Amino acid sequence: MTNIFFLDESGNTGDLVKAGANLGFGDQSIFVLVAVGIDNEAALAAEFSRLRTIHRIQGSELKSKRLVGKPGVAADIAKYFQHRRLPVFVEVVDKRFFICATMVNHFVIPPVSQEFDGRRDVMEMKNHVAEYLHALAPLPVLQSYINACSAPSISATRSAFVEMAGWLDSRAATDGNDEFILKFVRDTIDEFEQGARSPDGEVNLYLPDPDLSKASNPFWMLPNLSSLTNIYGRIGLIGPKLRFWPSCGTLPERIDRYGVVA
Repeated sequence: MTNIFFLDESGNTGDLVKAGANLGFGDQSIFVLVAVGIDNEAALAAEFSRLRTIHRIQGSELKSKRLVGKPGVAADIAKYFQHRRLPVFVEVVDKRFFICATMVNHFVIPPVSQEFDGRRDVMEMKNHVAEYLHALAPLPVLQSYINACSAPSISATRSAFVEMAGWLDSRAATDGNDEFILKFVRDTIDEFEQGARSPDGEVNLYLPDPDLSKASNPFWMLPNLSSLTNIYGRIGLIGPKLRFWPSCGTLPERIDRYGVVA
């Protein structure tokens, strides 16, 4: 029975509000997290040792940079997993899309109620809006929201709304999709401005709830955490009692924090 999973990641895992100039993400625009279920660690170690010998791989790890020009290594590993029927779970995140999805869920079409937000048609609609923003939203629209996350304030959120609404309004006459999204944005702006005028001072800035570092510094958009949550949920469908062994350098503390390590 498979009850141990090894995890590893590829792609910078930092906060996406630090995406860099032109949302370049340090030339790492895709994040990947993989979990592989193991039923026999000794057998796996023996297989990797055999593959290193056959494919003449130097070093103790199968680093991708050492496998350039050796596609047979990945093929042989896949064959081994298939032969032993080992489960493999993969989460692939386009970081720009992740930003757009975050904007949709908190800024463009913020939560209404569990009953409404959990409807399949609503989730599909939000996904389509995120895809639309990913394909067409200009850099200033995305950057203004990132700026609001980096330095949360009423003025920063208002600036983000101005950028989003202005862009949509300029296209609404010729594109029904923009007109559709703009209606949601205008409703959200009205709610935001009502809160900004409220005497109690409680204003929804329409930002995601940040995760906090050990030094209490906020992390606004972390694709590794959502990927871990998704993988953990998927693995939970095949076995109730599991142990995780993170082989990457940035996830262990967060895994322990979220109670994943048995």
